[in-house]
Amino acid sequence: MTLKKLFILTIVVSLMSGMAYATDVTFQVMMSFQIDEGNFNPEGDRVVVRGSMNEWGGDANELEAVEDGENGLYAATFDLATGDTGSVNYEYKFVIIPAEGDDRWESFDENRVVEVGDEAVVIDPVWFDNREPVESSDVTFQ
Repeated sequence: MTLKKLFILTIVVSLMSGMAYATDVTFQVMMSFQIDEGNFNPEGDRVVVRGSMNEWGGDANELEAVEDGENGLYAATFDLATGDTGSVNYEYKFVIIPAEGDDRWESFDENRVVEVGDEAVVIDPVWFDNREPVESSDVTFQ
């Protein structure tokens, strides 16, 4: 084997051993309660997911309304790196980016967590900020 071929083979093996793999992850968030409360305007505001996978910043991971936003469900699928050593846990939160004003992060202390491995992940829908409508009943006093 020539020195040139050996050099090229060494580079190829080095690149392959450090190669990261990506898996599709679908994020879903219910925004209907935020819409009803006036905290989210689907006509101009956006909702994104930020976390350890994007250094807790930016707006590249934007979710889109599902079914014309009638039910308030927003979702999107992104490729998240898994590395070559198995699964990776990513922490994340949803963030409202209003047409005007400051970003509004989910306010609870704990971050959401998703484990990303070899197979695609579809995260069940959650309510933004864990706030959801509560059913009420009429009560009559006499």
